[in-house]
Amino acid sequence: RVERASQKGLRELAEGQWGPALEHLRAAAGHDRRPLVHYLGAARAANELGDYAQSDALLSEAREREPDAALAVGLTQAQLQIARGDYVQARESLALLREQKPRHPQVLALLQQLYVQLEEWPELCRLLPELRKYKVLPVERLDELERLAWAAALEQAGQPAQARDEALQALNQQWQTMPNGLRGEPALVEVYAAGLARLGAEEKAEEVLQAAIRKRFDARLVELYGQVRGRDDARQLAQAEGWLKDHPDDPVLLLALGRLSVRNELWGKARDYLEASLRFEFRPQTCAELGRLLARLGEVERSNQLFQQGLGLVERNLPVAVPAARP
Repeated sequence: RVERASQKGLRELAEGQWGPALEHLRAAAGHDRRPLVHYLGAARAANELGDYAQSDALLSEAREREPDAALAVGLTQAQLQIARGDYVQARESLALLREQKPRHPQVLALLQQLYVQLEEWPELCRLLPELRKYKVLPVERLDELERLAWAAALEQAGQPAQARDEALQALNQQWQTMPNGLRGEPALVEVYAAGLARLGAEEKAEEVLQAAIRKRFDARLVELYGQVRGRDDARQLAQAEGWLKDHPDDPVLLLALGRLSVRNELWGKARDYLEASLRFEFRPQTCAELGRLLARLGEVERSNQLFQQGLGLVERNLPVAVPAARP
């Protein structure tokens, strides 16, 4: 009878038939001398049904009847708490498990999952060395997670939700705690520099971008370099023009040079750079910049034409709206 209930319950659990699975696995657990797998399955079924009280009660019974399986029960409880969005209880469960088994891969994996769900990026960044040390995830996945976590932590720190000076200090501190090997990653440099600019530290942002571009030319960084304002507008333009030797046909660099020329009120040079950029790549940003410049120069008709062309490019990339069904 126990074996039959067990087989039926486990099959129903795999098939997502939560009600019958709960009934059969609970019955099997009540009559089996080693009921752990049945209790864990029944708890999952109850959790899927939204009966969280019964799910917790089944796990408590599992602890009482098989005290040597505390780790398995604790891991299951944390998994189910995360699944149902009970993150406060999940944190408490995992904190207890980590005290008992600080190096256990599944404990660390669940902590990683919890931090992602809660968007607690600094905590995830601090956990990353242990995830790597104990090989919790494949190397490729861990490398990707590391970049994403640090980018999100920098983005979070660079938001002006608090006093500007405090936010700036938090952003710089986050950057300083980041592993040296990641500070040359263009995507992370971009997030850091954008945060600096957002918090009013544009001169620092320009220095960071300039140093990074010298080491590795990257279009994202070059575009941002053309938007931030350094200490000396003319010097910033000259620095960017120095990159033209190796990248004469780069549309993003030409756009940045156009923007920097506008800032220096070099209208003819700005026009030349922006028109050259458009010849290599027709981008809405470049259309807008050249359109504004031509409006300033009194070429209203050509300016309006560029704005219309730029708008057309934007609209072309918008998702197609699905018409509402008629009643």
